[in-house]
Amino acid sequence: MIEISGGVPGMTKGGTGDVLAGMAAAFYCKSDALTSAVAASFFNKKAGEDLFKTMGNNFNASDLVDQLPKTMKNIVK
Repeated sequence: MIEISGGVPGMTKGGTGDVLAGMAAAFYCKSDALTSAVAASFFNKKAGEDLFKTMGNNFNASDLVDQLPKTMKNIVK
C-alpha cells in the first residue's frame, strides 16, 4: 500500500477533490495510473500545506489551483 502523508483540514472543502482528480487525469496522459495518482496526491497535499501557512484553513479550490504551479516549481527544480 502506498500512503502519501500530509494535507490539512482546509482540503476537505468542496472542489479540492476535483482539483486532485483533474491533476491525476492530466498526469495520466503522460504516465501510468499509479505514478499519476501518487504524484497528484503528493502535489495536491503540498499545495494545501503551502496555502495553510498563509491562509490557514480559509482557502478554496480556486486558491488551490492557483497555488499548485508555485508549489510544483518549488519542489521540482
